[in-house]
Amino acid sequence: MPQLNPTPVIIRRGRRIISFRRKQDRYGWMGNMPHFGVVHRGVKYKSSEHLFQSLRYQGHPRIQKQIRQHRNSLYMKKTIHRRNVHLIAPIDPEKDKARMLLCLRAKVAAHPWMARRLVATGNAVIIENVSKRPRGSGKVWGAAWDRSRGEWQGHNWLGRTWMKLRTELR
Repeated sequence: MPQLNPTPVIIRRGRRIISFRRKQDRYGWMGNMPHFGVVHRGVKYKSSEHLFQSLRYQGHPRIQKQIRQHRNSLYMKKTIHRRNVHLIAPIDPEKDKARMLLCLRAKVAAHPWMARRLVATGNAVIIENVSKRPRGSGKVWGAAWDRSRGEWQGHNWLGRTWMKLRTELR
């Protein structure tokens, strides 16, 4: 994941903030790691993270199968992905955002209750809280709370993608 500088500050403009960090959180279902199965082109994936990582390995069906069959999202990312990261096409933020939107659409299609809960968030700002890991891809896909400044910092692509999907569903 590219280091994108500078890290932006998320402006609330009077809107409430919804954040999630763990699958046990009220909005934890928005994370990619929890095993809410999805289907893409007739193929089943254990989680949206499995699908996302698989999409990044176009042209490598053996690796895609390993990803799809791995039982643990986080461990899959730490093993299969790290061993094969050199096979991913050059990082393209716009393509990764499009892949993520595809994954979230598949997730909502497989679990219609998520669409209802997402729309029920109104106009809240949605943030993947990466305060425990505010480095690397953390601040690209999410945002971290900066206590000293009293603000969220990060690109928050995952949260923004959820908000984009929410707009589509209205």
